[in-house]
Amino acid sequence: MRNKTDQQDYLIDFQFIDNPKPINDVRLYQVGKKFCNQNTYIPPHLHIDWYELTVILGGKGKIYTNSQTDYVEVSEGDIYLSFPADIHAIESDNSSPLKYSFLSFILDGKSFKSKFKKITQEFYESEKRIFRNPNVSLLLEIFLSEFLTPAYKQDAMLLHTLNQILIFTCRNFLHQSEKTLPVNVSKNELLCYSIMRYIDANIFLIKSFSDISDYFNYNYSYLSKVFKQTTKTTILDYLSTKKLERAKILIDEKKLSFTKIAEILNYASVYSFSKSFKYHFGISPTEYKKLNDKT
Repeated sequence: MRNKTDQQDYLIDFQFIDNPKPINDVRLYQVGKKFCNQNTYIPPHLHIDWYELTVILGGKGKIYTNSQTDYVEVSEGDIYLSFPADIHAIESDNSSPLKYSFLSFILDGKSFKSKFKKITQEFYESEKRIFRNPNVSLLLEIFLSEFLTPAYKQDAMLLHTLNQILIFTCRNFLHQSEKTLPVNVSKNELLCYSIMRYIDANIFLIKSFSDISDYFNYNYSYLSKVFKQTTKTTILDYLSTKKLERAKILIDEKKLSFTKIAEILNYASVYSFSKSFKYHFGISPTEYKKLNDKT
């Protein structure tokens, strides 16, 4: 990943970050459009509890998710769905700069929440999150235009347009849902796969192992036994590894203190976070940050 500065040629950005805008049982976090130049790089930023659609209008680039090496290449017509708990970055191509629209939203009610949870579980890998649907692209343009030029029945138009965007998005993923899991696998393997996807997608929300057992409606000791027998590692080790991988990315982002990182990853204290980090990586968070600052 190259070091670039965010030098946008053109940006429309309606933000509701401090007070997300309610539209029925969805809360709008952000909507806008960005035309990049050859130097544009959107550095890693954390999605705590919101989804985001990135609709590529032109050009080429890369979308990074949760790693500096995990990226997908995108071009005109591609749509990428980012999940809650993602750490997300965008890099524009030098010769063909990106143009894209974006829509960030939080799901509160029953209308879409269960469907998007299913999508999060089954399409967690970044390469599975790209789809193409000209209806979504067109509807997002209409949705954004309502903010640019308010008109008669604006609230009704926002509601109906947003609902259609979310419906088309769900359809694109759910119609191929049965194809996303490996075939000819055992019940225990599928359960472990689901546990890993649940941890990946809820890394900032899991406060105790009961959260996992409650979600799957199994006794934790049973889940732990099945997971160990099937994957040869423990749920604790998998959860700890994923938390610390996110911690490294957050340190690289240089926006949050160690105390805040420990808090959002649900460590008991910054001391326990530092101890776990050093045990896993061999150096303390402070030492890692110093090394990272030199590169």
